[in-house]
Amino acid sequence: MNYIYQLGHCPELSLQEISFLTSQNLNSLNADLKSKLALGKESLDCNSLASVVWSAQVLASVPVNGENWNELNENLAIVLDTTKLREIGFFTNFPVSSKSKNEIYEILKSKCKRVSMLIALAPNYGYWKKTKHWYGIIRFNGNFNLIKIESMADQQYWNELEASLPKTDLARGVINLKLAKALLNLTNNTKIWDPFAGQGRIVCVGLKSKKHFFTSDIDKTVLGDLEENFDAAFEYELKNKKPDTVLQLATLDQNFAEDAQKNKTILDASPENMAIVTEGHLGFNPSRMDIKKPKATDESTKIDYLWQGLLAKSKSLGIKEIVGCVPFYPQIKYLPKYTFMKDNGYSLAFEPVEYSRAKSQVGHLVFKLVLE
Repeated sequence: MNYIYQLGHCPELSLQEISFLTSQNLNSLNADLKSKLALGKESLDCNSLASVVWSAQVLASVPVNGENWNELNENLAIVLDTTKLREIGFFTNFPVSSKSKNEIYEILKSKCKRVSMLIALAPNYGYWKKTKHWYGIIRFNGNFNLIKIESMADQQYWNELEASLPKTDLARGVINLKLAKALLNLTNNTKIWDPFAGQGRIVCVGLKSKKHFFTSDIDKTVLGDLEENFDAAFEYELKNKKPDTVLQLATLDQNFAEDAQKNKTILDASPENMAIVTEGHLGFNPSRMDIKKPKATDESTKIDYLWQGLLAKSKSLGIKEIVGCVPFYPQIKYLPKYTFMKDNGYSLAFEPVEYSRAKSQVGHLVFKLVLE
């Protein structure tokens, strides 16, 4: 069985997330980064991922040409005969002629009472809420693919969770919740230490997937914010299912090496059996000021130094996996040459992924390190 995935705005991160959460090797995922589509062998629950829009089963696939179009229409009619749906949505990811559109519409209307059609446009979550049964013809990998969407990412969930958090000071340079969730999905470990916890966005998105969080931050003032956000996120998740995540806070006031050595909470948790997942210290938030390269260089040097200290201590504690992100600056085309990723006793699990929006002044370089 084949499946087509609609990847998120950073398809490279989507592919890493799929690979880590399924048994699919990255090389086995047939992907087109331009169209943000990938072909795989497993059905995905898009709400357990952060960067996949939808997952669809491939019902039929034929080489692209006019003759095969009629074969797809016949397959569509056969599929609808077996489903007995009252309402249906249908879409294509490419323009079609008026004649072809009318042919499809007639097939749909003959089988279903209510029909929604989108041409050269995929349904979003709003369409999905109105009509749960969406079929389509996707032009991908040299084929016309007749598909049925099985899972759609709930964008409303992210909006509501964000709105539920009482502390979201963007001046601190926090990452968005989807990226925080994607970082957590890059490790299967359920015991997580976030040493740059800040206001706790990593914790808030992990209540349904991780069991234990150990959080610390050199800035003591943010730990109160973290507890408020944790409580709010916990209450929000209670609407669906009670989380069983345990949160333990550590108030730290030294550098990472000294903090980890002194902190009994973390040391008693058998650190060799936990993973570090953190958004890291992201420095200043340049969205409120004109960013200049000297300022960015100065910030990245400080961040590099902080990570060197963290990795040295992590290695001595035997922590096997570290997932994080560090800033880069796409508007001035500046990608800092971070040295902490090399010669540290860890190896990169994949080439760091550049995660950013088109007009963002700051992006995030996502990485995973594995103990050698």
